[in-house]
Amino acid sequence: MYSFATGKWDTMSTYVFDYYNIPKQPYEDEKTEDLQLENQVKAPELVEADFRSCHHRAHIYSEDGTDYVFFLGGFQNDYLRHFDKTPYTSNKFDVSRISKFSFSSTNSNLLRIPVLNVRSQRWKFSRFFYDLSECVTPQAMEILMGNDFMRNTRTSFHGGAFSLVGKQITICHGIVEFVPEKKEDFGKISKHLNATTVLLGGHTHLTFPNM
Repeated sequence: MYSFATGKWDTMSTYVFDYYNIPKQPYEDEKTEDLQLENQVKAPELVEADFRSCHHRAHIYSEDGTDYVFFLGGFQNDYLRHFDKTPYTSNKFDVSRISKFSFSSTNSNLLRIPVLNVRSQRWKFSRFFYDLSECVTPQAMEILMGNDFMRNTRTSFHGGAFSLVGKQITICHGIVEFVPEKKEDFGKISKHLNATTVLLGGHTHLTFPNM
């Protein structure tokens, strides 16, 4: 958290409900199939949260007198682990585990944006929806879904612009990097795409019915 009064960054304790009780270190692979809605525990425990991210955007949204911060884009642990000189460890719950933007997800339950309630310092996860049927060619979908290592990739946006209006977030242009679910697949994607980054030449609209 940045303090304008001191001009310094400070850490802030935040909390989240551990809906799955499946411990995982930030440097380990996630098993997407384990994080289905039907696998949630009946009485989730409120635990300390960890949100490690860079190059993201933060937007403030007010509802019923409460301020929320939406965190959009950027790079999280599944990307940063490839550049850590020593593995990053944390016993706190990694917020990015259950909030992910993906064009090729096999678990739609994870298509959520992490949202911090500023007053309670608790995280919630807003489900979003999008439709690619009219704007992506079959050839592009084959690139995204035709290989096992492309499925469940996190689509990390940076640069470009984000806007939050009403029930919709718009992502405008910028650069995209696909982050694989498995660490061993990181190098395969750049070979598959013949590039490490992809230019986003359009607008992506995410709709949030519950906002």
